[in-house]
Amino acid sequence: MAEEGRFSRAAARLHLAAPSLSQQIRALERDLRVTLFHRTARGAVLTPAGEVLLPRARVILAEADRASQDVRTAGVARREQVSLRVCAMAELVVDGPLRDAVLGIPGVEVFATPCPGDDASAAMKV
Repeated sequence: MAEEGRFSRAAARLHLAAPSLSQQIRALERDLRVTLFHRTARGAVLTPAGEVLLPRARVILAEADRASQDVRTAGVARREQVSLRVCAMAELVVDGPLRDAVLGIPGVEVFATPCPGDDASAAMKV
């Protein structure tokens, strides 16, 4: 909804009826006891509370997708694990994209692990 600006467009994107999406958002607002959208005749915009929720909701959805994939992959008899050693802090940048890159390959799991300081050059020689 936040990206679309209109309940009807968001509902179409989600393959839902607009009234159903609106009801679900209102139920979430009741549960959280906040208003997430300012509703107008021309659409809806996020409130400050909605702005706080949006990035967290994206993380939650991405983690749910990753959990689903991990569960499906767990059913594969043999799993190959690939570990990539990278310089310190780089794992924070490359871990997610690497995992996403192998999502379509059953039985393969990729990890990026930090290799601080001089260990990084030693790791490259291995």
